[in-house]
Amino acid sequence: MISKVLANRLKICLDKCVSQEQSTFLEGRSILDNALIAIDVIHALKRKTTGHRGELALKIDISKAYDKVDYIRNLVYKSDPLVNHLFDGSV
Repeated sequence: MISKVLANRLKICLDKCVSQEQSTFLEGRSILDNALIAIDVIHALKRKTTGHRGELALKIDISKAYDKVDYIRNLVYKSDPLVNHLFDGSV
């Protein structure tokens, strides 16, 4: 019950908190979106054989920057003192 209430309240501010590049855990977005884009880029680079200019595809893994529980915990604790009691010990 509490999780449903929190989820509904968080939906209101998700557009402000989540960037357009985030492609998972949001309504209307799929976890496969970024993978499909990467595959399309690789295929386009393979097809492009004319011209003298080189092409480059770069992948950067920034999962360590945001996928940490401590980051989420600190964000929750800073947001509202009342919420701290709800998540105390569970995150």
